[in-house]
Amino acid sequence: MDWFDELIISEGPPYWSLGVRHIENEEWLVNPPDLEMRLAEKRRLWEVSPSAVYAKHESATPSAVVERLELWISTHFPSRRLSERFEPSLEWMAQNTAEDLILLERQSDGWVVTEGSLSFGFSWSIEEKIGLPMDSVHQPVAHYQNEIAEKVNQLFDRMPEGRTIARRNLGLTDSPELHLAPDRVRNTGVINDPGQEIYLRSERQTLRKIGAHMLFTIHSEVAPLALTAAYPALRKGLTLWIRSWDEKMLAYKNSADRTRLPALEWLAAQE
Repeated sequence: MDWFDELIISEGPPYWSLGVRHIENEEWLVNPPDLEMRLAEKRRLWEVSPSAVYAKHESATPSAVVERLELWISTHFPSRRLSERFEPSLEWMAQNTAEDLILLERQSDGWVVTEGSLSFGFSWSIEEKIGLPMDSVHQPVAHYQNEIAEKVNQLFDRMPEGRTIARRNLGLTDSPELHLAPDRVRNTGVINDPGQEIYLRSERQTLRKIGAHMLFTIHSEVAPLALTAAYPALRKGLTLWIRSWDEKMLAYKNSADRTRLPALEWLAAQE
């Protein structure tokens, strides 16, 4: 898995780091082999419950983001045919990209989520985050405030126009589904084959300032734990990382028993 090589894993504490890197303009968005499946699922979710995957705050101001993305796609993915335009335009654009798209604007209380299309959220929804500043958005994240909040805010404030940075996060889940909304019914049965029933889930996140707006893109990827069999260094890092979780991290990740313990047992058995 190509994205395995991009993971930065370390045991805590601290549990969080910026982990960002500069990427060239041509690396901004991705064109995955399963693009059509992703776009079809985005359209389905929009038809079933549009308010669950798209939101716009009353304080949102006009931006040049959609036009910038449209130009970028026509230049770098010339064979991709965009669907017929409809409003809201950010949602239209998100239905033509593998990524989810989140817009933020600088207001008196910090960088605020003012518009977003989130089809493949991992236990969060755009409905619950719209209109919130960054510190409030990350309020549920264990150790975020004391370890990384100030660094994130400084990163946003100092971001130059046109520069693009990227990072990856990582989580464990019991489902290969991309759409894992907060109200999704979780599996509760016994995990019999951790290698095939536990998944690594990673988001390739990019950040680019466009005028007064910050565009945050999220490309979600999922792989069964078994695929780490060919990556001994990754397995070792995962073991140290999972073992280091304290009570707050366990509560935040909601994986004290369901995925954590079987994952550790499987990882140990590979050595």
